[in-house]
Amino acid sequence: MAWCPSLATGSSSRINDALLDNDPQKVVDEAEKLTGVEIPCYMMITFASFEALIDAMGGIVVDVPKDIKVPDPMTAEDVTVKAGDDQYLDGSEALVLARARKEYDDNQEALRQINVRNLEIAMLQKVLDLDSEKAANVVLVDLEENTSTIWTWPALRRRSLQGDLSGFGVWDAGRGVQRWRP
Repeated sequence: MAWCPSLATGSSSRINDALLDNDPQKVVDEAEKLTGVEIPCYMMITFASFEALIDAMGGIVVDVPKDIKVPDPMTAEDVTVKAGDDQYLDGSEALVLARARKEYDDNQEALRQINVRNLEIAMLQKVLDLDSEKAANVVLVDLEENTSTIWTWPALRRRSLQGDLSGFGVWDAGRGVQRWRP
């Protein structure tokens, strides 16, 4: 569990504890308290749903910084992810990369967070590269089935199909994806 220092109060708490009751709003409340920044919306995904969403998207391509071999938290079977640029990952491999931290000697949490951001960028880029509104709608249905959020899905669909992704995403100027800024 990660200790998160509060920029607003100077205190620390374990942010993971806020999700013990499976209530994402408690995490939002704790993050707002720790940072002093209002968080207007959230989207939550479980391990199983993350794997299912990546698989429904047909996998993703992402840079993998290091060989990783760990048990899949869903099946307990070993999953190996090979280091390299532009690696194709299915859902279980993407989850292993997202959770990897003990494989790194130093800066474990920072490197795990970089992996997560790179996975987010790969997912968003895959959606942005779709060639039709129908294909984008299929991904939105998969997203709706595999996440919980306070966004209304009709509004999210309408905005995304109109190309209005303000407030969403991850910015990587080289790939054309935007990181959200509340």
